[in-house]
Amino acid sequence: MAKNRKKNRRSIAVACAAAVLIVVGSTVAFFSSRDETTNRFAGSRLDIILTETNWNPNEAVNVVPGDELPKNPRVTNNERTPGYIFMRVTVPCGNVTMLDKPDGTSLETSAVNVPLYKFMVSKSDAPLVFEADTTFTSAQKVRSQWKLVSGYPKYIEQDKVLTYVYAYSTDQTSLTPLLEDQTTEPLFDKLWVWNFNQNSLNPSGGNQGYVSGRNYNVLVEAFGIQAVLPGLEANRISEIWALLDGGGSG
Repeated sequence: MAKNRKKNRRSIAVACAAAVLIVVGSTVAFFSSRDETTNRFAGSRLDIILTETNWNPNEAVNVVPGDELPKNPRVTNNERTPGYIFMRVTVPCGNVTMLDKPDGTSLETSAVNVPLYKFMVSKSDAPLVFEADTTFTSAQKVRSQWKLVSGYPKYIEQDKVLTYVYAYSTDQTSLTPLLEDQTTEPLFDKLWVWNFNQNSLNPSGGNQGYVSGRNYNVLVEAFGIQAVLPGLEANRISEIWALLDGGGSG
């Protein structure tokens, strides 16, 4: 491995959490590099759960730039009531001036609020080959059944993170009800840790690299609402998300 790459190795603890908020009950699952617990509060009419079958917390202990972490968040409806499903992902980001290439040389760039992790998805014609957006922007690739909600991603200055919200929509136009015992396809398949030069990553205004004590976690949350509620029109995706989000900024 090239000298520069060795120099820039950093251990990044990646804790991945999942929370489900539903209309009449909730299922909460927490995944991290240290623990995994599930607390279940059964709802009488809607019960959804977020799972990540490929997630291995042991692989997220000593993460270095360039690593790929299997992570496939998807949602299952455990009750008879169909539901409209959303996922929100919170990703740390920074201002970047340099990227280390695989050969150890550096690529000069100038980009602000770039996610430190890019989502990877398998190619339809080659499922064992994974691809990610490689632009120095907030853009991400996700599976075809998920649609980015209008107005996202959003940058939160206080936390130096980007929030992404995706709706479960197989036709990319209207919300698709998730029926009993159905499971969505994963939102994505892996996380790719960008190989940012530690001396160029600028998350808080100075040339400080990865900042000690800063939260570099990726948070995944799943939300559901009963599709049979009066007045819910499947094509009004942003309005339905606002009901779940409580009108907040995400």
